[in-house]
Parts: sequence; C-alpha cells; structure tokens
Amino acid sequence: MNLDVTKEQIDAQHRKSGLLGIGFHFVITIDGDVKKGRHVDQIGFNLNDDKNETVGVASVGDTKFNELQLKSLKILINDLNKKYGQLEIKTTIENLL
Repeated sequence: MNLDVTKEQIDAQHRKSGLLGIGFHFVITIDGDVKKGRHVDQIGFNLNDDKNETVGVASVGDTKFNELQLKSLKILINDLNKKYGQLEIKTTIENLL
C-alpha cells in the first residue's frame, strides 16, 4: 500500500465516487505539509456532524500521525482555535483511497 497519498489523489478519488471535490478541509501529508482542501465554509464529506460545524482533517499514512504531521496538526488546531474558538477534537480512521 502506498502511504504517501497526495491531496490531488484524494480529490480525484472523491470526485470518482460522486462528490464535487475533496471532502476534507485539510490534508496533512507524510512530510507534514498542510494542504487546503475544501473551504471551511463548505460542509465536509462524511463528517457525521448534524450541525455542520466540523472541520475535516485527513492525515496521510497508516493509522496515526508521524512526528512531522503531529507538529503540523498542533499548529493547524491552534490556528483554527484562534479563528473559530475552542474546538472539540474527534478522530476517526478510514482508508483515503
């Protein structure tokens, strides 16, 4: 299995499955880069949020963040907290492709 999936590959797969584009708001790549996906004002795909207040972040890789991804995730959460207020963090594990 190729664990180094790009935001563009996720977008293509989501489009192939019938979405109008990537379902995640952010994608954190293996090397810790944060890529913008869906605009945060748009409802994310499959986020199980009845209030439509969820920001979806996908971590590329296996089943957990590596150190670079974890550092980027902490920065992203801090930035989102500053912009939107304190966030409730939920996690799920799913195959991106």
